Amino acid sequence: GQIDILAGMNSFRQGIDIPGRALSLVVVEKIPFDPPRPIIQARRARIDDLGFNSFMRYYLPRAVINLRQSMGRLQRTETDQGVVVLVADGFLDKSYRTEIERVLPGEGFRMVEAGDLAGALERHRSKSSDVPPNEFSLVVA
Repeated sequence: GQIDILAGMNSFRQGIDIPGRALSLVVVEKIPFDPPRPIIQARRARIDDLGFNSFMRYYLPRAVINLRQSMGRLQRTETDQGVVVLVADGFLDKSYRTEIERVLPGEGFRMVEAGDLAGALERHRSKSSDVPPNEFSLVVA
């Protein structure tokens, strides 16, 4: 079969629509935190000055939105399926893991351990009838 690869960075989180079998795997190379631009640093400093934790109140929620946008590239129609691979060293041990898991889009997303990557890919690639429409696997590698 034919293998097509579309590579992108931040620009592919929004505005790209590839429905159906044409897109079945999204690899997110790290948790998509905003880069430390001056405006971001100023906002975080202001939140800290007000006595709040800027990481939990600002930085992490924005990363969650960015991750959700990336994952949403797979979910374009009611019958789409696929695998999202999040390459995030140490993610399983991070205190904010539950916050990210809480916002996975839809009931069809399920966490899969890195050791199950091959199985998750095969499950979705096989077009098997046992994979319900709108089911997605989030593999943390």
